[in-house]
Amino acid sequence: MDLRHPEYSILGANRARVLHRLFVLGESASGRYIHELSGNKALQTTQQILDELVSIGMVRVRRVGAANAYRANRDHILWGPVEAILATRARLESSITEILE
Repeated sequence: MDLRHPEYSILGANRARVLHRLFVLGESASGRYIHELSGNKALQTTQQILDELVSIGMVRVRRVGAANAYRANRDHILWGPVEAILATRARLESSITEILE
């Protein structure tokens, strides 16, 4: 397990990066912008992940001109557990700090 990114072990690195970007973005964003922020190597990979997340309802999409705008569906039943997974690193660092003090 990569302790710098424990969420990668649970969600997969590419999916975790996309979900993290959706988590921190407050507004809708294009797939290309989410891809640029995520650090994933292939735009196609990011787009496939976004399509999967839309199909299960965790992400909402709306058409804006020729592009799609994506936004996290924070009301989805799985969003809470995903947020907890994405926050694992911060909780781990906090626990280590407490132990060392």
